[in-house]
Amino acid sequence: MTDPVAGESDAGGVSGNHFHGPAAVSLGSGPQNNYFLGPPAPPHPTGKRKRIALAAAGALVLIGGGSALLIRLPMSPDRNPSTPVKIEQVAPLNTDPNESFVAQGSVQLSPSQLAKVDKFDSKGLAALLPAGSAVPTDSGFIGATLMGAATKTVTITGMHILKQCQPPLTGTDFYNPPAGLDPTISLGFDLDSPITYAQVSQGGEYSGNFFQQNTISLAPGETRTLAVYVTTHQHYCRFSFQMTVATTYGTVTENIDNGGKQFQLTAQAEKADQSGADFSHYQAVYVGGVVVHPGEGWTRVNPKTYDETEDPASFPPPTPTGNQP
Repeated sequence: MTDPVAGESDAGGVSGNHFHGPAAVSLGSGPQNNYFLGPPAPPHPTGKRKRIALAAAGALVLIGGGSALLIRLPMSPDRNPSTPVKIEQVAPLNTDPNESFVAQGSVQLSPSQLAKVDKFDSKGLAALLPAGSAVPTDSGFIGATLMGAATKTVTITGMHILKQCQPPLTGTDFYNPPAGLDPTISLGFDLDSPITYAQVSQGGEYSGNFFQQNTISLAPGETRTLAVYVTTHQHYCRFSFQMTVATTYGTVTENIDNGGKQFQLTAQAEKADQSGADFSHYQAVYVGGVVVHPGEGWTRVNPKTYDETEDPASFPPPTPTGNQP
């Protein structure tokens, strides 16, 4: 390599230029200190060149042949301020205890397929469908594990929802209703509301501004898991979340989504008086869980006549046995 002072080759050297008099050299970008070069030092008494590299805070000092070269280097920056909160894990939308879901189009499942799935196992039934085609209904929550990724404490000061909504899906309804409401108090979003900021959620009701009443701070390396609730009774929505984080650099926004895709939620079709589900809107309906007779599993029913009785008549009707006309 070329000697930074005399231009001679010397294995293991550092390539550079020879500077005399006051000068400053900058390498890279980012927060820096200012360094200046003084006049050259007198030659080494032995006449032999020596090169010494000294590490200083934010500087590299090269000494050789009676000259000193002080190069200004970028100081070690803080963690990337564009991502002060690391989104470690985002769980799929969980609608427990409501296990109903809707698929687009008319889904035809045989009695033998239905017999293989327990009547309370909606996930097992959804596994029989193409991936991503089972859309949860009415309400649920999303668990997001967050970690402070800056060198100083940051504070989540807000969260908004980014959504696209349309009328509810009316393809095939897989109906497995809950036994009651979850009383947990958390942050959430009513997808039917024009309000896009996070509200206080309790028992399916939404009020206030969650982040005006609560503070979520993350120290470096600290993790917290948020349960974000969502509800709709009128729409089919695709959505993600945008989180606002206050840092020492200023305000930063980060998105929370479903592995690069949007979350999905659809309303269950309801009767005009909201007294219950209106199955007549669907092309096909399968029922399970608490609405089927004990001992029975998932059952296909007639969307035009089904009324949520506990012993639904199967549809289509069983094939008659015995003599045929």
